[in-house]
Amino acid sequence: MISSTSIPFNSNGINGLFDLPVTTQFLQNERYLTKDRAAFKYTGEPKNNNSAIKPLFRNVLGLSIRGNHRPYHPKFSSSGYIWKDGSGRQMPVELTDGRGKAVISADTISHVQLNHYAIRSVEASMLKFDRGDVTGNVRLERSVHYFKNYDNPGQDDTRLARPNPKMKNLYNSFMRDKHLSLLHKRAFEIHKARFQELIKTGESYALARALGYFDSERRGSFLAESAAQTSRGLKPAKAQIALKVPKNPTFDLPQISSLWVGPPLSFVERLCMQSFVDAGHKFTLYSTDKLRDLPDGVTLEDPRDIYQADFPRGPEYRHNNAVYADIFRLHMIRNTGAIWADMDAYCLKPFIFPSGFAVGLEEATAGVFTACNGIVGFPHDSKTLNECINLVSQKNPIPPFFNGGRRTRLRERTKNGDSFGFQDFSWGTSGPRLIHYFMEATGELKIRCAQGCILSRTTRL
Repeated sequence: MISSTSIPFNSNGINGLFDLPVTTQFLQNERYLTKDRAAFKYTGEPKNNNSAIKPLFRNVLGLSIRGNHRPYHPKFSSSGYIWKDGSGRQMPVELTDGRGKAVISADTISHVQLNHYAIRSVEASMLKFDRGDVTGNVRLERSVHYFKNYDNPGQDDTRLARPNPKMKNLYNSFMRDKHLSLLHKRAFEIHKARFQELIKTGESYALARALGYFDSERRGSFLAESAAQTSRGLKPAKAQIALKVPKNPTFDLPQISSLWVGPPLSFVERLCMQSFVDAGHKFTLYSTDKLRDLPDGVTLEDPRDIYQADFPRGPEYRHNNAVYADIFRLHMIRNTGAIWADMDAYCLKPFIFPSGFAVGLEEATAGVFTACNGIVGFPHDSKTLNECINLVSQKNPIPPFFNGGRRTRLRERTKNGDSFGFQDFSWGTSGPRLIHYFMEATGELKIRCAQGCILSRTTRL
């Protein structure tokens, strides 16, 4: 039996999937290959500087149980079999006759080393998870754990990245085959297209965010952390090879919009608008007043071009103003595709929601979350958005989430010729209650929750 020690390589801080040799992209093994003889040991699980093994053996051997890392034979040593590691040394009895599957990394790779590119980039890993291997495609926590378990900063190992004429000639011979090169190109295009399809779904989008796919600074911070680890006395094998790859994919940032009815703008409102502009968003403020001193990058528009209410508004109508704002944002989202943000919402980082849903959740009671509309956006084909607008546009609307008795009384009022609207209902009826009800009824709340971003116990400025 001959074992090759499996040395895992990290993502090297790379997000995207690129048509480049794996060996030229992922240049850091995440095991510091110390030569400390005192640390040498065999163990049951890979951790610290230990790595899993992969053995080669003849099938004629009487090894009945074969694991994915090694065969098991409790009487291996007494049967006269020989088992050597990647440095040609005899494996100890506690491993050959036990169930251990990991060895110290550095002292077992003198003759052979198996480079294990378990994760590669974020995009490559997500496609791997989508296929269902390793963790399954519906286990967000396990997928994140698996990726980060292999994505520890390590030391440079660039031996396979060096120019290799034989490998280059072999690759070129493949690419000269028109049929094979066409298949390669088509397969790569399919992978890229599948990823773009994946991140439009809630869970995959949440996974991409959790793995840092949308973090444009991820590669720089990753390599900086690796350098900091190296400075603690763990010397890298070789200097880091500069990797020239296309920039990580980006998305056009959505428009952010809001409404202002009331006194002159204060420092807080200007600060919040400026935070979105600083994050790279275009910001539109709707107001019938001629507001002054707006931050650069903020456009002023007339809200009456979007929606005109048939109930009174103004400084003395605080409740009506809130209802108008609730209804206005629904029409604005459908008409412009923008995301609504309350004027006391401060932006910490760019809003990237490829699925189109940008609905915060607030913790109403312990462990119970409800949709809120302080930050809200919907895709153009959202059933929730259409249902909400249909209801608020009705004369004498009867919310389906009211209890049976209240709905009966409202129907009686309609028969008697009374007129009423959402401005006659309690605070929040036209906002969070309305949105939460239809998101649950349409099933879009599950899609939204799968994105994994929860605003809990929100503190307003």
